[in-house]
Amino acid sequence: MQPLAFVDLETTGATASQDRITEIGIILVDDTGVQEWSSLVNPGQRIPPFIESLTGISNAMVADARAFEDIAGDFAPNSGTKTQTIQRLFGGDAAAYAAFDPATVIARHGPYQGISGWFAISGNPSPAQHRTPVTIDAAAVGLGGRDTASNPGDQTAAANSLCALGSTHGIDCAVVPGSGKHDWPFASRAFAAALPWLAGQIGTPGVPRVPLPGAVPPSAHETIAAEGHQPPLR
Repeated sequence: MQPLAFVDLETTGATASQDRITEIGIILVDDTGVQEWSSLVNPGQRIPPFIESLTGISNAMVADARAFEDIAGDFAPNSGTKTQTIQRLFGGDAAAYAAFDPATVIARHGPYQGISGWFAISGNPSPAQHRTPVTIDAAAVGLGGRDTASNPGDQTAAANSLCALGSTHGIDCAVVPGSGKHDWPFASRAFAAALPWLAGQIGTPGVPRVPLPGAVPPSAHETIAAEGHQPPLR
């Protein structure tokens, strides 16, 4: 069956422009069964009393939780070291951790077909990199937003590692940089930039398919091949 992920969010209110997420819950359903994961999120603002009563999530519960920005760009589930993460988020169940670890999931799946990925990263813009298979250390962990020694705040290392790993398993992907910080305004700009590509990928009527940034268009491959040259790797 096609894997399905059901995502549930709790927030400080119902106004998207000013309220923030307080909890993320995910249920993954695939051929192996049903897996669940959830994490409290520090919204960076007070939770109103009515919302505390409605959701059961209090200000005290999220006081020591990580911010959304620290969770959103992680290389893997992260709440400290790998051992700490398994204990804190998965009750010590390493198999449950593996079910939500992108590197493990990709490696276990085997070759993908018809799957593409756009990794938007913040920071100083440079040309987008369209990935071809390379060898990386798939066991690397600890690339969360707060681990500044291993991973810069713009999540570049996590994006490059996951994109490279995906490429070795048939996922066509690109790491696309943009100006700004790892925040909501950047996310809005990144989504707007990716939307024409995404719309074409999912077969939206009247929307042409366009290549990932940095990719060599099919016509260029055909022209180069006709001339007897190999297209450059990107």
